[in-house]
Amino acid sequence: AYYVIESFIGIVNHSSVDLNIGRDIKTGDLVTVLTKPLNFFGTYFSFQVSERLFAVTVQLLPSALIVVFFFGQHLALPNPLMLLLFIISVLLSFVFNFLYTACFAMLAFWAEAIYGINKAKRTITRLLSGSLIPFEFYPLILSNVLTMLPTSYLLYHPANIFIGSYSLSQAVSVLVLGVAWVPELSDVLW
Repeated sequence: AYYVIESFIGIVNHSSVDLNIGRDIKTGDLVTVLTKPLNFFGTYFSFQVSERLFAVTVQLLPSALIVVFFFGQHLALPNPLMLLLFIISVLLSFVFNFLYTACFAMLAFWAEAIYGINKAKRTITRLLSGSLIPFEFYPLILSNVLTMLPTSYLLYHPANIFIGSYSLSQAVSVLVLGVAWVPELSDVLW
């Protein structure tokens, strides 16, 4: 269940802002973005939102329908309040992934190509977000450290809220800590 939920979350929170900014720097199209009276990151964030809404419509909904069709009798959905907290955590993970990826995108100003940086970021992210291996399989001290990092809000915490690993109070405290990370990551960009 963890990996199915994790793959659905990955469809929603995927971010290619680093590749988009890198491409715009390389082609010179960044000048067009910078000369508009719009917020630089706001412009890319709006592109990301529209891209993810399309992905949810084209990828997530059909995949979810297939899972429900074949495994519907075995699915255990969380109660409505936990489902609401899960949706909030997925939206938070989308914002996190955008900010996290945008931080790496800034390296495109100094690198000739962002592709290698993107691959390294994805590998690191898979380890630090619980995507490759859930944190329960790490040594306890490492698991405790990883759950406090902002990368854990990309996949690990939302998936655990959905599968019921957290109580209501734990889920709320995880979301409160996650919201507290947003201004910190935003500050890194500026």
